[in-house]
Amino acid sequence: MYSNRISTTARYNLLTADIQKNEANFNRLTAQLASGKRITSITEDPIGAVNIVNTNRQLGQIETFNNNVEMGMTEIQTMDDLLDLAGGYLSTAWDKAIQANNQNYSVDSLKALKVEIDEIAKTMVDLANTEFNDNYIFGGANTKILPYEMAD
Repeated sequence: MYSNRISTTARYNLLTADIQKNEANFNRLTAQLASGKRITSITEDPIGAVNIVNTNRQLGQIETFNNNVEMGMTEIQTMDDLLDLAGGYLSTAWDKAIQANNQNYSVDSLKALKVEIDEIAKTMVDLANTEFNDNYIFGGANTKILPYEMAD
């Protein structure tokens, strides 16, 4: 009958190989713990390294997106504040026009109201020409060109 016997030398060689394999794994894990990185070389895990590169690229894109959203939100808030101011000025101009129409004012009083309304109009033009990040907010497609001027 045939027997499967392993010699002492073969057992010793298998045991030594297992110990060396375990030592190599221990050294690899120790290096990973020390560096704080699972992959320290692209040759260790090429697929994992590609995934890391792709993830870092996506994180950069997300950061750019977040910055753009933040800038857009700030610009919108600035526009909203400007429109609130403009609404207040328009309301004041409206009130002045109603006063001039409903009451008996002297010529000098009407001239004074005209000066006030002209100042409000100039302020409105200044608001409409507000810049944000070196661009005119209400400039439409030509954000580098002064969009509004006061007519004489």
